[in-house]
Amino acid sequence: MAGDYMLQGVMETASGLRLSSDGSYRFFLMVGSVDELDQGRWHIENSNVVLESSVTSQAPTFTFLRSSKEPGAAAKVSFEGPDAQKVAALAQVDFTVNGLTVPARRMRFTSVEANSFDVPINKVSLFYLGAMRSYPVVEHRPQDPSHNHFVFAAALGNYGSVRFDKLRLAIDGDSLRMQPPQIGREFRYAKVKAKSP
Repeated sequence: MAGDYMLQGVMETASGLRLSSDGSYRFFLMVGSVDELDQGRWHIENSNVVLESSVTSQAPTFTFLRSSKEPGAAAKVSFEGPDAQKVAALAQVDFTVNGLTVPARRMRFTSVEANSFDVPINKVSLFYLGAMRSYPVVEHRPQDPSHNHFVFAAALGNYGSVRFDKLRLAIDGDSLRMQPPQIGREFRYAKVKAKSP
């Protein structure tokens, strides 16, 4: 069973799995703006390859620090911490005003903004996009409705790691069939044939 397997028949998605003869595996998935990885140990159980991640469990975090009223018509979330610049590029931020959701689309060095904004802001929602892994939405309800700038400490943790927990892939000849977490369809990985010299 050891070898390289590539995802077949899924538009705009690249994914591969390497099963090494020493019992280790490496996995990657790229879909849209989301890249996910995993590594760990594999074994055969009945007619399945079973993947068990060795990646530590360290979820990404957002911790509210403070808020303020800044001049202008923009709402802004700033991030602090060693991962601040990466978080600004990866995090999704939505502002809720009078029941309407306004996404922050303009990224700055360590912040994201939404233009032409009215206060009061009822809620700030922060989350990450995942394909095979889902991330919780962190919601902050401002204490002062006139505030339009919110600062959060942020840490990426192991963002982008799938962390397969005894995921079973059905052995189907030279292919493996996977029912990925969070995805409503089966993935088929075909074994890559070694090229002859």
